[in-house]
Amino acid sequence: MNCVRSMMAAVLICLVHAVGNMTWAYGKEFPCAEDYAFVTEDGAWCWFSDPRAIYSGDEIFGGFVDKEGSIWAFQYNPATQDRAQTKVFDRLDYDDHANPSIIKLPDGRLAMFFSGHSDAPIYYVISKRPEDISEWDGPYSVSPEIDGKCGFCYSNPFILSEEGMMYLFFRGPNYKPCYIATTDLKTWSAPVTLLKSRPGRDENGRPYAKYASNGKDKIFIAFTDGHPRNQPANSIYFMLYDGGKYYKADGTEIPGVSDIYPDMTDKVYDATETYDKAWIWDVAFDKDENPVIVYARFSDTYNVHSYWYARWTGEKWENIFITEAGQWFMRNDYNDKNYIETEMNYSGGVYLDHSNPDIVYTSRPINNVFEIEKWTLTGDGSRWKKTAVTCGSEHDNVRPFVVRDCPEGMPGLMWMYNYRYPSYTAFDCAIRLNRLDKGFSGEWSKKAVSEVADRVSDRQMKHMQETSSDLSEAKCWRSAVLYNGLIDWVCTVGDGGRLKFIKDYFDRLDWQVGDRMYHADDHCIAQAYLDMYGKYGDSRMLVPTKARMDWVIANPPGENIDITEGHSDRWWWCDALYMAPAIYMRLYSITGDKKYVKFAHKEYLATYGHLYDTEERMFFRDGNFIDKRNEEGKKIFWSRGNGWVLAGLAEILKALPQEDRKYRPFYESLFVEMCEKIASLQGADGYWRTDLLSPDIYPMPETSGTGLFVYAMMYGINAGILDDDAYLPVVKKGWEAMVEAVNTEGRVGWTQMVADRPGAVERKNEREYSAGSLLMAASEIYRYIGTK
Repeated sequence: MNCVRSMMAAVLICLVHAVGNMTWAYGKEFPCAEDYAFVTEDGAWCWFSDPRAIYSGDEIFGGFVDKEGSIWAFQYNPATQDRAQTKVFDRLDYDDHANPSIIKLPDGRLAMFFSGHSDAPIYYVISKRPEDISEWDGPYSVSPEIDGKCGFCYSNPFILSEEGMMYLFFRGPNYKPCYIATTDLKTWSAPVTLLKSRPGRDENGRPYAKYASNGKDKIFIAFTDGHPRNQPANSIYFMLYDGGKYYKADGTEIPGVSDIYPDMTDKVYDATETYDKAWIWDVAFDKDENPVIVYARFSDTYNVHSYWYARWTGEKWENIFITEAGQWFMRNDYNDKNYIETEMNYSGGVYLDHSNPDIVYTSRPINNVFEIEKWTLTGDGSRWKKTAVTCGSEHDNVRPFVVRDCPEGMPGLMWMYNYRYPSYTAFDCAIRLNRLDKGFSGEWSKKAVSEVADRVSDRQMKHMQETSSDLSEAKCWRSAVLYNGLIDWVCTVGDGGRLKFIKDYFDRLDWQVGDRMYHADDHCIAQAYLDMYGKYGDSRMLVPTKARMDWVIANPPGENIDITEGHSDRWWWCDALYMAPAIYMRLYSITGDKKYVKFAHKEYLATYGHLYDTEERMFFRDGNFIDKRNEEGKKIFWSRGNGWVLAGLAEILKALPQEDRKYRPFYESLFVEMCEKIASLQGADGYWRTDLLSPDIYPMPETSGTGLFVYAMMYGINAGILDDDAYLPVVKKGWEAMVEAVNTEGRVGWTQMVADRPGAVERKNEREYSAGSLLMAASEIYRYIGTK
C-alpha cells in the first residue's frame, strides 16, 4: 500500500473532519486546495533538489525558500497540525532554484544542503539534535574545484549504508551533473563530473538529472541532453550506480566512472523520433528495483505539454502516456503581445510515489486552474485510474512532491500553492499537504476570534486593493456591508493600520454614495462613511452623505410601497431596513436634528406595516411573497432578508440614545420579538437555512443569514437587551458554524449569492456580505469576551 493516503482515505478523513461540522455532507466529493493544511504560507521550490522533505518518526521535516530568498527548515506534525519553521540562511537568493534538500543522518540529526541559483558555494547546515529544527550548526560551505563560468545549483544528497558514504549530487559550474562524497561532513572528495556531451555535440549543453537511491548500494539516475528550450531534440536517458560502477537497466556495464556520454546509457525516450522535446521530472524504482521514470513532453506544433511514464520491464523500456497537461503554469501579463514566455517548459509537474511507483501525481489545468490529480496504473499496466486530489481550487497547485520514507497511512503529498508566480525570481507561494486543515477554532477566546477575523479581513482587504478601480462595485451594497464589518473589527481591536487603509480607500471614492437618488442599496455605504467621521471628524466624510439624505427628505418618494403595484422609491423590500434607516439614525446622533429620525421612522413603519407578519414575527422579503407558499404549503420567510432586518435593528439601536423614549421602545420591542422567533429556528449544526420555516427544502448550510443573526443577537446580549442564558448558547453555536465555513484562505463559504428568496447554496460560494457579517459578529463576541 502506498504511503500517500488513498483518495478514499481522503474522503473518509473529510468525514472525520466533519464531525460536528456537517458542511461536508453537502459539499463536493473532493476538497479544493484551500481545504488542505499549510506546511508554510510563504515558500517555494524547484524540482531538481530532492528530497525536499522526509518523514522521521511521525513528523515531516523539510525546507523551502521564501519570497525574500531566505532558506528555511520546517517541522510538521500531521496528527496535530502543529508546525514550526526556522530560518537557516537569511536572504540567500530570491529564486526558487535555491530551495534546500534534506537528509537524515545515521545518528538521527538532519542535514540540509542549498545554494543560490548558479552561485557559489554549496552551503549546508546540520541540526544540533535529532528530529529537531530549532537549532543548527553551520552554515558550512564547500566549493568543489570545477572549471566553468557558472556557479553551483541543485542539491541531491544520498547515504549508501554499505559504503558508509554520503554522495552529494549537484549541477557544477560546467553546467554538468557532478558529485562529491564524504564520510564525516567535514572532508569532501574531489569533484566528479558525471556526464558530459561528446565533442562536437553541443558541448555547452546542460543535462538535467534526477536521482533516487535504495539507501544501501544503488543510485538511480535519469537525465536529459539539456534544457528543452535550448536543445533541438531533448531525450530522456537512464543509468544506475552500483558498487562504484555504472550500468544500463539490463545490467550492461557502462565504461568509466566519470565524463559519461549520454549515448553510452539507456535512451529511454528518443526525441528525434517524435520531434517532441522532453524534460525529466522524477525517477524511482519498483519492488524489484526496476527503474521507473516520469517526464514531460512538449509539442512544438501546439505548444501542449503531456506527461509520460516510462518503466523497465526487465527486458525493455516502455513509455506510457498519462495525460495531456496544458501549457506552462506561470501567469504573466499576456495582454502584452510582444511578451514571449521565457519558461514555456514549466509544466505543472508530474511525480512518482516512491513507495509505490504505480502511482503518479500530476498538476494540470482544470477550468483554467492547475489542480493535483492522482493516477494509478491498473490492469495490465497500460491503463490509468484518475482521482482528483484538489478540485475547484482558487489558485494554481503545482510541483507535487511525495515525502520520502512516508509511513503507511500517513499524508505525504505536498505541492506549491501559487498566489502569484510570473517567474522563478518573482513568486508568492505557499506549500500545502494532503491533510485536511483542522480549520479555525470556534473557541470563545480573543486569540481564536482574532485568528479567524484577521484572516477574513486580510482576504477582503486584498480584494479591495485589487478591485479598487471599479467604483460602482466599491460603492454597492454588497461592499458596503463588508465595510461595516471591517470598521467594526478594526475599531474593536484598535488596528490603526487597517483603519487607515479603509480611510485611504474611501478617499479614492471621494466619500460618495451610489448614483440612484432614493435607492437604499446605493445609500448603504454611508453607514461606513459616518462611522469613519465619528473617528476622524473630517467634514469630507460627512457632507456628501448629509447632502443626499437632506435631498431625499426634502423630496420625499411617492406613496406607493408595494412593488407588485408598480414602481416604488420607498423601502419596499425588507433588505432596505438594513441598508438605509441606520444612516438617518446616525445623522440624528451626529447632528441632533430630529428631521432624520422622523423621516426614517415614518418610512420604517410603512415597510413594517406592509411586510411584517405579526403571527410569525418575521418579514416577507417584499410584496411578491405575501400570498405565496412554498412546496410544503408554508409561508416563505427568507433567512438573509430577515437577517438584514435584525442586523439593521441592531444598527438603529446603536445610534439611538439610550434615554430616547419616543422611538427606541418600538425598535427594541421589535428586536426582542424577532430574536425570540429566529432563535427557535436555528438548526442543530448552528446554521439557519435559507427557507426559515422549511429548512428541509434547502438543507445546506448558509452563512450570510447566519452571520447577520449571530451579530444581531450578540449585540443584543452586549447591550443588555437579550438575556445571556437564553441567547448565548444560540450565538455560540451560530459562531462555531460560521467559523467552520471559513477555509484556510479566509473565504467564508456556503454563502447564498445575490437573491431575493430562499435557494440552494454551494460550499464554494462567497460574497462580501458574508465576510462583513462574520466580522460584525466577531467584533461583538470580542467585546463580550473582554468583559468577562
